[in-house]
Amino acid sequence: MIIKKTFKYRLKPNATQRRLFAQFAGSCRFVYNKGLAQKIEVYEKSKAKLSYYDLNNQLLALKQESLAFRRE
Repeated sequence: MIIKKTFKYRLKPNATQRRLFAQFAGSCRFVYNKGLAQKIEVYEKSKAKLSYYDLNNQLLALKQESLAFRRE
């Protein structure tokens, strides 16, 4: 018999931490949507599927080009 234990924690971030959490969530949302748009575009044009590695390489290029403002 396996017993699983879980713990719940409530975060109480201050204003600065809340702002950083919101920035992090916004960055994740931006990257996810950008990758999804790329996959849909490639599939509609050539019926090919982008792999994880293709998207990862594009993400590295995207970081260097247009996401310099997000590194702050």
